[in-house]
Amino acid sequence: MKKVAFLLIFGILSLSGFAQQGSLGVFFNKTLATGEFGDNLGKNPNGFIINGLYGLNNSGFSVGAELGVSMYSNRDYILETPTETINIHEEDCYYTGKAIVRYNFLRESIVSPFITGKIGFSTFFSDMMAEEETDAFENRFESHGTAFNSGVGIGLQVNLGEAFNFGSTRKPVFLDISANRNYGSLSNYRDIKSDEGATKSLENGGFSSKTSHLDFHFGINFTL
Repeated sequence: MKKVAFLLIFGILSLSGFAQQGSLGVFFNKTLATGEFGDNLGKNPNGFIINGLYGLNNSGFSVGAELGVSMYSNRDYILETPTETINIHEEDCYYTGKAIVRYNFLRESIVSPFITGKIGFSTFFSDMMAEEETDAFENRFESHGTAFNSGVGIGLQVNLGEAFNFGSTRKPVFLDISANRNYGSLSNYRDIKSDEGATKSLENGGFSSKTSHLDFHFGINFTL
């Protein structure tokens, strides 16, 4: 997961530049995997998302993009090779990128409901690190597959400056809460589960299914 941190930093800078007359949001993302995707995962993913939005002519509509990374497995296990036994730390994750269209109702009110439409992708990967690298195992980053996503969402935006009488009225800060239904296409992914025993194999833990899920976003939007 550390290896994708630079992607989020780059994304923050890119979206900030895109949204000079808009907003930049930072969110905690709680995911509820559904269907076969949910059956295959040992835990539901958690992560972070950033987005940039640009308002369209005071119409209530805004367009933009979001980038994020989520983790659903974080394990230490013993890998047995033909020549030695190795302690491995593995993180199973995915990163996402989506284009967004959003419409805010009651934009001049302290509380404004909104709806969103999204389209994009999720790419699944595993980051595997040995306690001590050996000839039998070197640290590795493996990409498993990419799912294409489309979704819709509803949410509430709260003007914190007006609600609590602080900050600039020209550049308000908003609390955003939303729920999003995402429909994901077929993809390969990996999950090392705790019930598979102490000794793992790099050949185990592979799954393939549709990747539909629910996302719940909690965070702050800053006007730029």
